[in-house]
Amino acid sequence: MLPAVPQSANLADWVTAAAESVGALGTAGALVIALLLLHRDHRNAERAQVDLVGAWAEPTYDRRPPFGERVEKATIQVHVRNGSELPVKVKQLKYTIHTRWLVPTDDGAWETVDGATAGPNYLQDFQIRPQQTWDNNSTPMRPTWPTQHPRAQCSSTLSRAYGARSNPWW
Repeated sequence: MLPAVPQSANLADWVTAAAESVGALGTAGALVIALLLLHRDHRNAERAQVDLVGAWAEPTYDRRPPFGERVEKATIQVHVRNGSELPVKVKQLKYTIHTRWLVPTDDGAWETVDGATAGPNYLQDFQIRPQQTWDNNSTPMRPTWPTQHPRAQCSSTLSRAYGARSNPWW
Protein backbone atom coordinates (compact mmCIF):
# COMPACT_ATOMS: atom_id res chain seq x y z
CA MET A 1 0.00 0.00 0.00
CA LEU A 2 1.31 3.49 -0.93
CA PRO A 3 1.55 6.21 1.62
CA ALA A 4 -1.14 8.85 1.36
CA VAL A 5 -0.05 12.14 -0.19
CA PRO A 6 -1.40 15.13 1.65
CA GLN A 7 -3.75 17.33 -0.40
CA SER A 8 -1.79 20.49 0.46
CA ALA A 9 1.37 19.14 -1.18
CA ASN A 10 -0.54 18.16 -4.33
CA LEU A 11 -2.11 21.62 -4.58
CA ALA A 12 1.30 23.27 -4.17
CA ASP A 13 2.70 21.18 -7.04
CA TRP A 14 -0.18 22.25 -9.25
CA VAL A 15 0.32 25.90 -8.41
CA THR A 16 4.07 25.60 -9.09
CA ALA A 17 3.48 23.83 -12.42
CA ALA A 18 0.93 26.44 -13.47
CA ALA A 19 3.29 29.29 -12.53
CA GLU A 20 6.13 27.70 -14.50
CA SER A 21 3.84 27.25 -17.54
CA VAL A 22 2.76 30.89 -17.41
CA GLY A 23 6.41 31.92 -17.06
CA ALA A 24 7.38 29.79 -20.08
CA LEU A 25 4.57 31.34 -22.15
CA GLY A 26 5.68 34.81 -21.08
CA THR A 27 9.27 34.05 -22.10
CA ALA A 28 8.13 32.70 -25.49
CA GLY A 29 5.92 35.76 -25.99
CA ALA A 30 8.80 38.09 -25.12
CA LEU A 31 11.00 36.24 -27.63
CA VAL A 32 8.40 36.63 -30.39
CA ILE A 33 8.00 40.35 -29.63
CA ALA A 34 11.80 40.83 -29.61
CA LEU A 35 12.07 39.13 -33.04
CA LEU A 36 9.26 41.29 -34.45
CA LEU A 37 10.95 44.45 -33.15
CA LEU A 38 14.28 43.34 -34.60
CA HIS A 39 12.65 42.73 -38.00
CA ARG A 40 10.93 46.14 -37.90
CA ASP A 41 14.18 47.92 -36.99
CA HIS A 42 16.05 46.12 -39.78
CA ARG A 43 13.34 47.08 -42.28
CA ASN A 44 13.45 50.70 -41.09
CA ALA A 45 17.25 50.77 -41.43
CA GLU A 46 17.00 49.45 -45.01
CA ARG A 47 14.28 52.01 -45.80
CA ALA A 48 16.49 54.80 -44.45
CA GLN A 49 19.25 53.71 -46.88
CA VAL A 50 16.81 53.55 -49.82
CA ASP A 51 15.55 57.04 -49.01
CA LEU A 52 19.09 58.31 -49.64
CA VAL A 53 19.04 57.21 -53.30
CA GLY A 54 17.59 59.59 -55.90
CA ALA A 55 17.20 59.71 -59.68
CA TRP A 56 16.71 62.60 -62.11
CA ALA A 57 17.01 63.24 -65.83
CA GLU A 58 18.47 66.11 -67.84
CA PRO A 59 17.31 66.73 -71.40
CA THR A 60 19.63 68.18 -74.02
CA TYR A 61 18.30 69.71 -77.23
CA ASP A 62 18.89 72.77 -79.36
CA ARG A 63 16.91 75.74 -78.10
CA ARG A 64 15.94 77.70 -81.17
CA PRO A 65 13.70 80.74 -81.75
CA PRO A 66 10.27 80.28 -83.37
CA PHE A 67 10.35 80.10 -87.18
CA GLY A 68 13.95 78.88 -86.99
CA GLU A 69 15.14 75.47 -88.05
CA ARG A 70 13.06 72.72 -86.45
CA VAL A 71 14.48 70.74 -83.50
CA GLU A 72 14.60 67.11 -84.59
CA LYS A 73 16.46 65.34 -81.78
CA ALA A 74 16.80 65.46 -78.03
CA THR A 75 18.85 63.37 -75.64
CA ILE A 76 18.04 62.41 -72.06
CA GLN A 77 20.85 61.85 -69.57
CA VAL A 78 19.73 59.98 -66.45
CA HIS A 79 21.57 60.41 -63.14
CA VAL A 80 21.24 58.28 -60.01
CA ARG A 81 22.80 59.49 -56.74
CA ASN A 82 23.59 57.07 -53.92
CA GLY A 83 23.83 59.20 -50.79
CA SER A 84 23.84 56.17 -48.50
CA GLU A 85 26.75 54.41 -46.82
CA LEU A 86 26.08 51.14 -48.66
CA PRO A 87 26.45 50.19 -52.33
CA VAL A 88 23.21 50.12 -54.32
CA LYS A 89 22.31 47.68 -57.06
CA VAL A 90 19.57 49.00 -59.34
CA LYS A 91 17.63 46.24 -61.04
CA GLN A 92 15.50 48.54 -63.22
CA LEU A 93 14.97 52.26 -63.69
CA LYS A 94 12.10 53.26 -65.95
CA TYR A 95 11.57 56.66 -67.54
CA THR A 96 9.48 58.28 -70.23
CA ILE A 97 10.20 61.38 -72.29
CA HIS A 98 7.65 64.17 -72.74
CA THR A 99 7.84 67.16 -75.10
CA ARG A 100 5.98 70.43 -75.28
CA TRP A 101 5.96 72.56 -78.43
CA LEU A 102 5.34 76.15 -79.43
CA VAL A 103 2.78 76.05 -82.24
CA PRO A 104 1.57 79.14 -84.15
CA THR A 105 -2.17 79.87 -83.96
CA ASP A 106 -4.34 81.35 -86.69
CA ASP A 107 -4.17 84.82 -85.12
CA GLY A 108 -0.34 84.93 -85.20
CA ALA A 109 0.19 84.08 -81.52
CA TRP A 110 1.89 80.96 -80.17
CA GLU A 111 0.37 78.25 -78.02
CA THR A 112 2.01 75.44 -76.12
CA VAL A 113 1.02 71.95 -77.26
CA ASP A 114 1.97 68.67 -75.61
CA GLY A 115 3.93 66.32 -77.85
CA ALA A 116 3.99 62.56 -78.06
CA THR A 117 5.39 60.59 -75.12
CA ALA A 118 8.44 58.49 -75.97
CA GLY A 119 9.03 55.36 -73.97
CA PRO A 120 9.00 53.83 -71.57
CA ASN A 121 12.77 53.44 -71.62
CA TYR A 122 14.66 51.22 -69.19
CA LEU A 123 18.08 51.19 -67.60
CA GLN A 124 18.86 47.86 -65.98
CA ASP A 125 21.32 46.12 -63.70
CA PHE A 126 23.86 48.70 -62.63
CA GLN A 127 25.59 49.33 -59.34
CA ILE A 128 26.41 52.60 -57.59
CA ARG A 129 29.08 52.94 -54.93
CA PRO A 130 28.32 54.84 -51.71
CA GLN A 131 28.31 58.64 -52.04
CA GLN A 132 28.62 58.40 -55.86
CA THR A 133 26.49 59.60 -58.77
CA TRP A 134 25.97 57.33 -61.77
CA ASP A 135 24.85 58.54 -65.18
CA ASN A 136 24.10 56.83 -68.46
CA ASN A 137 26.58 59.00 -70.34
CA SER A 138 28.86 56.08 -71.15
CA THR A 139 26.21 53.42 -71.76
CA PRO A 140 24.50 52.53 -75.02
CA MET A 141 21.15 53.03 -73.25
CA ARG A 142 21.27 56.82 -73.62
CA PRO A 143 18.42 57.46 -76.05
CA THR A 144 18.27 60.04 -78.76
CA TRP A 145 14.78 60.16 -80.11
CA PRO A 146 13.05 62.04 -82.87
CA THR A 147 10.97 64.81 -81.38
CA GLN A 148 7.35 64.38 -82.42
CA HIS A 149 4.03 66.00 -81.66
CA PRO A 150 0.49 65.98 -83.04
CA ARG A 151 0.89 69.16 -85.13
CA ALA A 152 4.45 68.66 -86.34
CA GLN A 153 3.88 70.22 -89.72
CA CYS A 154 3.28 73.69 -88.25
CA SER A 155 5.70 73.73 -85.31
CA SER A 156 9.24 74.89 -85.42
CA THR A 157 10.52 74.71 -81.87
CA LEU A 158 10.29 73.04 -78.52
CA SER A 159 8.98 75.26 -75.73
CA ARG A 160 11.81 77.13 -74.03
CA ALA A 161 10.33 76.65 -70.56
CA TYR A 162 9.34 73.00 -70.83
CA GLY A 163 10.69 71.60 -74.11
CA ALA A 164 11.71 68.04 -73.27
CA ARG A 165 11.41 66.41 -69.86
CA SER A 166 11.74 62.99 -68.33
CA ASN A 167 10.50 61.50 -65.09
CA PRO A 168 12.42 58.46 -63.87
CA TRP A 169 10.93 56.00 -61.40
CA TRP A 170 11.93 52.66 -59.91
